[in-house]
Amino acid sequence: TVRYKSGEGLTGWVLKHKEKLLIQNLDEQTDESLKKKFGSDINWKSKFVEGETKKAKSFIAVPIMSKNRKFYGVLRSSAVDTNFTYNQLEIFTNIADYIGIAIENSYLYLKEHKKADYFKLLTEFGTKLHSHYRLDDLIKFVAQEVAMTFSAETCEIYLRDEKNPNILILRAGYGIPQELINSATHFIGEGLTGTIVKENRIIRLKNVLNYPKYKGKYRSRMKENLKYGDRLAFLGIPIVVKTDVIGCIKLYNKIPRFSSSETYFTTDDENYLDILVYMLSIAIENLQYLSSMQTSAIQIIKTQRLTALGTMAMRLPNEITNSLTTAHLAVKNLQKKIVKGCANFDSSELSEKLGLIDSSLKEAADGVKTLQEFSTKAGFLKIKKTFQEIIDEALLYLSDEILHKKINIYRDRTKEIEIPEILVEPNEMIEVVINLLIIAISPLKHYKSHLFMDLSIIENCCLYMEIHSVDNLSEVVFENSQKNLGDNEDIVTPQQFMFNVSEEIISNNYKGKIISTALNDGMLITVTIPLN
Repeated sequence: TVRYKSGEGLTGWVLKHKEKLLIQNLDEQTDESLKKKFGSDINWKSKFVEGETKKAKSFIAVPIMSKNRKFYGVLRSSAVDTNFTYNQLEIFTNIADYIGIAIENSYLYLKEHKKADYFKLLTEFGTKLHSHYRLDDLIKFVAQEVAMTFSAETCEIYLRDEKNPNILILRAGYGIPQELINSATHFIGEGLTGTIVKENRIIRLKNVLNYPKYKGKYRSRMKENLKYGDRLAFLGIPIVVKTDVIGCIKLYNKIPRFSSSETYFTTDDENYLDILVYMLSIAIENLQYLSSMQTSAIQIIKTQRLTALGTMAMRLPNEITNSLTTAHLAVKNLQKKIVKGCANFDSSELSEKLGLIDSSLKEAADGVKTLQEFSTKAGFLKIKKTFQEIIDEALLYLSDEILHKKINIYRDRTKEIEIPEILVEPNEMIEVVINLLIIAISPLKHYKSHLFMDLSIIENCCLYMEIHSVDNLSEVVFENSQKNLGDNEDIVTPQQFMFNVSEEIISNNYKGKIISTALNDGMLITVTIPLN
């Protein structure tokens, strides 16, 4: 409750000049005598004791400062009956130096503590950010982790609408009403959100209510669950992919972790969040790139099928039509002779004609079989097959990799036999299982790690497959170990591409779903396919 402005009273004089002050016989001094000795801007003002009637006899005050002359405060004292000495002034100075060191150390501790939190988050982003294959999962993870690391009460991530790029949609958030996700919108240039995206600049405020462009569009709905009852401190950073501003991330209300922590976002918060958002933009760019690649991959498969059908149509005359035409003519000639009742029609000629018909039909049948095999390999053909057979072929394909890493496979084959056949395109489904197995074993870095595979029927209508890999941390690391999915955020990994293509196939061709979860010691992948 006792406050001094710079230059106010004796304490304010020390605050203003950052100099030591010793006044003896203060009770005999006047403002004029003080000004004559210490300058025209000094004056005595009693604020320390309410209703103080007796003037102190002596006053001493020294600035509390760090070694690099950063000012923290004032250490002061007054004596009613005695005069402070210059020796006591030196003692006060030493005490103030110790206090300055203590305060400086506490600030450094808090600063390093925050740095540790920031680097922990960046490390987690480096390992987990690129294990998310869906944009919604990615930004949901980012919103939660950012809010907790930067001690923000809320975090919001807005992205441009795909259909109307002039509209920003709230795609993910933490600490906000969930019904606003995918429904709250801002136009480009509207309020803080629209300004950040339109002007591509960072905005950091101690109180948004004092900012002219703050509109508070969803303020009443947002502040219902807020600790402070309103949105005050603010930090917003644009999300830029290449040169396009695709959205922004916004933090509200800094929650102090310690009694001396700031209640607003600092320059450090801004710098570290900017780095994190840059990493996020790379991850989003990779997802966009993968989406384009997966569309191309699926298109290639479709093109293969069309090519197979086209090739079949081109080869029909040579492989089938000519043989059928020969057989047809032979049958017509026999019919004519039979109708005419030719006398010279003998058994040897009949046998020859029938042999020609037989060989022509056989040639046509062989041609159909050849074209069918070709079209099956190039364009796939759905047949009934057990998933046990599909898993066997996929593991056989990966046998060298599994043996090299000495991976232990766990399967309940007696349980797998009970799973009914399912209508699949074998080549396509084997490719999916191979891809998922590669993704599952890619994080394994030690010999004798474990791979669990389980098949079951859930809800009497869906085939459920679970692939769970567990790294054997007690074993030695094998040479040339594969990198995890998130080791390099600048490179789109083959595993990511495999997952997206597999997910597209299962979703579009089988109406199923794949879920992948990166674990601390491995990977968990589940596949659900409706039996009908």
